[in-house]
Amino acid sequence: MDELIRQEIMAAFEGLEESFADGDDDEAIALIQAQGATVFEKVLARLEDDGQLLSAQLSSRIETLAGESTREMLERYEERLGVLQEANNQARTELRSEIDNLNALSKEYDELMANKLGNGVPREAIVAGAAFLVGMSGVGAAANELLKMALGAGGDVQVLATNAILGVAGVGYYFYKKGQ
Repeated sequence: MDELIRQEIMAAFEGLEESFADGDDDEAIALIQAQGATVFEKVLARLEDDGQLLSAQLSSRIETLAGESTREMLERYEERLGVLQEANNQARTELRSEIDNLNALSKEYDELMANKLGNGVPREAIVAGAAFLVGMSGVGAAANELLKMALGAGGDVQVLATNAILGVAGVGYYFYKKGQ
């Protein structure tokens, strides 16, 4: 910058010594002022041109750096996104597998509960047990009727037959279900 100013001053004041030699001081001062203003304008113009050139170079460099930085950031983002997507896909697969397992277990539980009452006793066992008790009651009632008839205390053949049939049917149903 100092060199630039020195060159402009030297170029502007080249003929100034001759004006001083003629002896006209006013003319020399006016020439110095005019040449000084010219030098100042040229230096400012050159500095402005250099500033614009520097600004353009800086803008270009900033754009380049910003583009590179953006590209690097996008690459890192894509890497992270890929890792997250892979982890997410794996978690979804595991979750779907667990949901399928839970659905299968729920279905199996529902099937088991459909066949059981209360304390885990199968419904068929309860029905067969009740049939056995009714059958035994029928057999017992039939035996009482038979004893009444044998001892001559009365007794009815129809009651005996009904109780005997119900008793045999109940006990027979029990053994039928137990055999399955």
